[in-house]
Amino acid sequence: MLTKKNMRTNDQREEDFFFPLLFQMNKELQHIITNYLQLISGYLDDYIFIDRVALLMLIEYLLENHNESNRDVFVSKDDFSNMFIAYLLCCDEKLKITTKELREIKDADSQMALHLPEQLRYNDIYYPKDYRVEFIRFYYFMIFCKKDDIFNYYFKFFLQENQIEKWDDYLYFIFETYLTLLTNDEGATNFIKIDPNLYYGKKFLDSMSVDINNFTRTPDFTELRNKPVYYHGNNQYSIISTKFFIDKMFQSFLFDFASILKKHKASTKINSYPELKSLVGRRFTENYLFYEIMKGCFVKTGQKLISGQELKLFLCDGEPDFYIRKGKNIFLFEFKDVMLNAKTKHCENLEQIKYEIFQIFETSTIEKSTGKQKKKPQAKGITQLLDVIETKLDIIIQKVDKIEITHRLNVYPIIVYQDNCFDIEGIRYILNSRFEELKQKRFISEHYSVKQCVMLSLELMMKLEDYFNDGRFQLHNLIDDYIVESNESEQNKLLPFNKFIMRWAYKLGYKNCMSSRFKRILNFMIEKNRTKSK
Repeated sequence: MLTKKNMRTNDQREEDFFFPLLFQMNKELQHIITNYLQLISGYLDDYIFIDRVALLMLIEYLLENHNESNRDVFVSKDDFSNMFIAYLLCCDEKLKITTKELREIKDADSQMALHLPEQLRYNDIYYPKDYRVEFIRFYYFMIFCKKDDIFNYYFKFFLQENQIEKWDDYLYFIFETYLTLLTNDEGATNFIKIDPNLYYGKKFLDSMSVDINNFTRTPDFTELRNKPVYYHGNNQYSIISTKFFIDKMFQSFLFDFASILKKHKASTKINSYPELKSLVGRRFTENYLFYEIMKGCFVKTGQKLISGQELKLFLCDGEPDFYIRKGKNIFLFEFKDVMLNAKTKHCENLEQIKYEIFQIFETSTIEKSTGKQKKKPQAKGITQLLDVIETKLDIIIQKVDKIEITHRLNVYPIIVYQDNCFDIEGIRYILNSRFEELKQKRFISEHYSVKQCVMLSLELMMKLEDYFNDGRFQLHNLIDDYIVESNESEQNKLLPFNKFIMRWAYKLGYKNCMSSRFKRILNFMIEKNRTKSK
């Protein structure tokens, strides 16, 4: 049910998905539910019939009380009815956790205080996950490993250990495994059966398979996030959550990669997964993938594109992660490959949430790995952007961009992020309010008109790359129009930039189709496999 729910298209209604389940129930439960449906018949579109969080709660209960029975609950109507009643009990449990007393909403702050802590808890479960973004990330990491001296050396250990001749064989297996879920003989299911001779394939899925003997429920579904696959035996698997599986594909690969490098630490100097992940973040995500997407989006419409690495040669330190100029408009980007702490997501305390946001995007005072106070606070996000505008922008314009300032320039400060929790209403409002407050204390040249700070998702840029690339999206127009709309009312102050952009994309005819970049990768993988099979 969870798989089919996650694969529901935008034009499918909730009730259309739910009603066929009534025929699986016994007469007693059918009667109770149909009577209730008659009472709400005029408001069906306002109801969620199959809730993702409640389903995950049910799955956790089933795994925690796992037995060896192979009975199919769809065979017996009584069995299915009992399971559905258990699901309804999980719905009640979820409502107890998330339903709060409705306070009076006076302004943006009171609305945010009610909405943000509740939405933050399960946003990534309800958030639509695009598998194509993860495959783009995976593909470019493989390309990066071929080009980067350090990772090219590391990757040879990985291929040898997993008995893989070429890196694209491994990537094709993962790609084919996921697509098989969407297009098998039974329609969209979560079932996978693999060839036992495919050593690295079985190893990949086994590493993500839940340990039923030691499973424990958690509020954030931690164990399901780490192990989103169920092993039936006989090389047969079920994906428990496609969202968690997509999230875990690259992470699981990195974990396996780190384990292999640790075995050869005398040569690799890698001692742990966090150590490798940090290195991947610095060398690949920040200085390769981010640059690749930025160029893909803006190389045709921007007059000048300068990466952080290029700027560092002139500034030594304190450079932005990316600089773009188009006419009198300058865009300064800070990229933050960080995740919001799971405890913060479930804390229900707005002040604690704000504190974490400021630690990530303003000034870091706590060492994340140890929890200890840093000797010296570290500038982050909006502080870095303001530092650049105040002390570095003149140098960039004169010595790197090499233009003469003859008129006032518009400066657009932009935070680029990966964690979709930062898409929620209120996050950007908190950060921009702080940005505007700090901006008043800075001595900024009169040559610059500094706009409000916006937050832009790297995933969204990957999905809508073609719209930026061909000029259908003009970034300065998007930001200007967004600022105008967000200032129109108290409610609009909380509007995330991502949702504003998606609304425009749909107006321009976006139908969630493949990007040109993904098509190129897909064609490459298909052609490689075709050549190999000849």
